[in-house]
Amino acid sequence: MEEPMYLHANTSAEREISFDLFAECEAEVQKLRQTIVHLGRVSAMGTTAAMVVHELAQPLTAAYNYLAVARRSLPDERCAEIEQLAKAVELAELCLVQVSDVIRSVRGAASTHAVAHHAVDLRTIVDDVLRLYGAAWDFTLGIEIMPWAALVVGDPIQLGQVLQNLIRNAADATAGQADRSLTMNADIVRGMVEVRIEDNGPGIPDSHKADLFSPFNSTKADGLGVGLSICRTIVENHKGRIWMERLPAGTAFCFTLLPA
Repeated sequence: MEEPMYLHANTSAEREISFDLFAECEAEVQKLRQTIVHLGRVSAMGTTAAMVVHELAQPLTAAYNYLAVARRSLPDERCAEIEQLAKAVELAELCLVQVSDVIRSVRGAASTHAVAHHAVDLRTIVDDVLRLYGAAWDFTLGIEIMPWAALVVGDPIQLGQVLQNLIRNAADATAGQADRSLTMNADIVRGMVEVRIEDNGPGIPDSHKADLFSPFNSTKADGLGVGLSICRTIVENHKGRIWMERLPAGTAFCFTLLPA
């Protein structure tokens, strides 16, 4: 019967190497533990999201029906106050439709069937985002979409989610600045439509750059850290890529899409 073999560190150099190897192994084990915990959180998040999607359907339908009753109850003779109320009801209905579309999009992404992509106009998607969210914004967004870069291949609801997330992040980054600047532009770059959302905020801390698009990594004190992760998933499902660039004064979030 063979004797078990043991490793003995006889010299100080060998002992140092042994300690170094042990430390490296311990660090790798710690990384694996963190990865397991992280994957568990992602799995739990997915389960929770599925439950939320399922439970939201009925109250959303009820809310839409109540708004429809409110719209029908408005008097035919309109004064300025009634017109304002009618506009608010219309926007509320549009928001509920948007939420329903997002829920259908999430269900489609979770199913085994691929989400159908088709030719869509970036200008229309931006207009929809502005119509739904623009009234609550306290900033002006400069927009420049080159005519030859307007048509892309994708799902308009999901692409609207990406734009809304990135624009909102840019707005949060510049909140309180007197010289606030937010722009969005799109052009053809190396055969792909490249969309850029730029701001003149303080930039992304170096400590967050490596895991910027990972779930649960947020630069905001009250952030969940899922917005950029969702953006990356959507963009990659559209055969594109997403990244961050540091500007001389600010930050740019960029992503690519297939031209139609």
